[in-house]
Amino acid sequence: MLAAAAIAVVSVLIILYVAFAFRNVQDDEEDDGERAGVSSWTYGFIAIFVLLHDLLVPLGVFAVFGQFAGAEADVLIVMALLTILGYSVNDTIVIFDR
Repeated sequence: MLAAAAIAVVSVLIILYVAFAFRNVQDDEEDDGERAGVSSWTYGFIAIFVLLHDLLVPLGVFAVFGQFAGAEADVLIVMALLTILGYSVNDTIVIFDR
């Protein structure tokens, strides 16, 4: 339960950070005057979607290990998941910045 809370807190902080980092992104205006860009909050929610996608593979592998090999989650697994979150958000920020 504590691990889920830690991941939820990190996710909220990532949304806030990405929204803050991209708050000055200028929206391009099309010729007819409509706004074509996205808001900084959208960047934050897209980053969380990508993070959840990146967590599915290691969680799936660990679930298979737990089912067939009897592996149990401990602090190292939670640290690994949080590390994946950190690297994934870094990659997402680099891509958004380009």
